[in-house]
Formats: sequence, structure tokens, C-alpha cells
Amino acid sequence: YKYVLTQSLHRNLDKALLHKERLLKFDREFARRTVILDDQADYFSNTSSAWLTEDEQIEAEQRDEEKRREMHERKKQVMDVA
Repeated sequence: YKYVLTQSLHRNLDKALLHKERLLKFDREFARRTVILDDQADYFSNTSSAWLTEDEQIEAEQRDEEKRREMHERKKQVMDVA
């Protein structure tokens, strides 16, 4: 009877260790699975986002202004085809 009890304990211990390793693996990989891709940020201005701090909003406005200025300052290229 003692031998059966010891076998049962070892089996349960093995199951518990496997479960522990699975939980630890899940915890390690959790950050990799929770990536948020914000496609909207690529195309639209983010200056009025409620999630930005005041400093971040100011920086976003400055970046947008810089982009606008660069677009308007681009020189036209003329090709002389003779």
C-alpha cells in the first residue's frame, strides 16, 4: 500500500511540475502576444488624442507642422529633355 501511495505522489508531483512549467512559459511569452498595432497612427494626426499627455500633444503638433512645411517647401524638379 505504501508503494502505491508513493507512486501516486510522484505522478501528482510530475503533473504539478508540468503545470507549473506551462504557467511560467505562458507568463514569459505573454508580453510577446500582447502587441497592439495602431494603423491609424500611421495615417492620421494624433495631436488631439485624449491618451496623450500635454507634452506629447505639443510634440505631435510640432511634428505635424514640420511635415506640412516640408511638403510645401519641396522644390519642383524640371527635366530638360532635348
